[in-house]
Amino acid sequence: MPNKTMAFVRLKEEDKAIIKKIAEYYDVSESDAVKIAVKHLAKELGLLSS
Repeated sequence: MPNKTMAFVRLKEEDKAIIKKIAEYYDVSESDAVKIAVKHLAKELGLLSS
C-alpha cells in the first residue's frame, strides 16, 4: 500500500479563491490543485528534474 503524507495548510481567503479557480480551470479537486501548485513551484525552484 502506498505511503501517503497529509499536510495541513492555513490559507487566507484570497489564497483559497485562487486554489478554487485552479481546480475549476483544470477540472480537478481542490486538493489536486494544491498538488499541481506545489509541483509547479518545485520545478521552478529546480527541486524536481521532470
